[in-house]
Amino acid sequence: MKDMNKPYIVKNMFSNKTEKDDIIETGYLSVNVVNRANKEPIPNAIVSLFRITISGTYSEQGEGTLVTMAITDQNGNIPKMELIANNQFSRGLGEQTQYAMSVQADNYYSVLVVDIQIYPDITTTYSINLSRISSKIPRYEFILNPVIQK
Repeated sequence: MKDMNKPYIVKNMFSNKTEKDDIIETGYLSVNVVNRANKEPIPNAIVSLFRITISGTYSEQGEGTLVTMAITDQNGNIPKMELIANNQFSRGLGEQTQYAMSVQADNYYSVLVVDIQIYPDITTTYSINLSRISSKIPRYEFILNPVIQK
């Protein structure tokens, strides 16, 4: 008869991990950059994409990593980017990870887009309207994506 209080070694362990856990879901980002006034494409604009990890008790700090940069073509487009979907980011305690994008072009005000959502197998498209610089006072434009409260 076995002593049930005696320690023993487990040789066969079960895992909750499935094959789907090994699959990284990706989505796509498409960007077009145009002049706000006349809607003409802006070639040679620099589009920089960052992955930002926000942390802190009040989400008061963040750290960003440049993911990729692209330059718009004559039609104001960048090549479609394949990115890891937002739902794939591991969330540490009190941390959130999101994408942000900056768009810059000579003689135009810069634009910063925050909290970009990338969904599995879906293309997220942005048409960025840049305004010509009209004064010596620096001006920045921000595009904030709406957050759906659960």
